[in-house]
Amino acid sequence: MLNQLTTPLLALPRLAKRLLAIGVDVVLCALAVWLALCLRLESWVLMHGNQWIAVGLSVAIAIPIFGISGLYRAIFRYAGMAALNAVAKSVFVYGVVYATLLMALALPGVPRTVGILQPLLLLLLVGGSRALGR
Repeated sequence: MLNQLTTPLLALPRLAKRLLAIGVDVVLCALAVWLALCLRLESWVLMHGNQWIAVGLSVAIAIPIFGISGLYRAIFRYAGMAALNAVAKSVFVYGVVYATLLMALALPGVPRTVGILQPLLLLLLVGGSRALGR
C-alpha cells in the first residue's frame, strides 16, 4: 500500500519534487500560525483580518530563507541528521526575523507570543515532514 503511494512521487521530475516541497512548506507555515493562535488564545479560532497578514508574512519570510539555506536542494530519502540540522538552523533564522516583524508591526488581533510559538511549531512540522519524507 505504502509503495503504491511513494512510487509515483519518487518518479516525479526534480522540479516537481521541489515545487511539492515548497507547497507543503507553505501549508505548514499557515498551519503553524493557526495552531499558534489556537494555543495562545486557548480555543479553536477562525482566522480573520490581520491574522491572515501573519500567515502571509510567515510564507514570505520562510520560503526564501529555506531556499537560500538549501532545504529544497536536498533529496529527502537520503536526508538524515544533517538535513534536520539544516532545518533547525533555517527555522531559527526565520523565527528571529518573523518574531521581530510581528513585534514591530504590532498587528491587532495577533498576539506577540505567536512570534515565538509559531516558529517552534514550524520546526516540529517541517522537521517532521522531512523525517516522514525520508
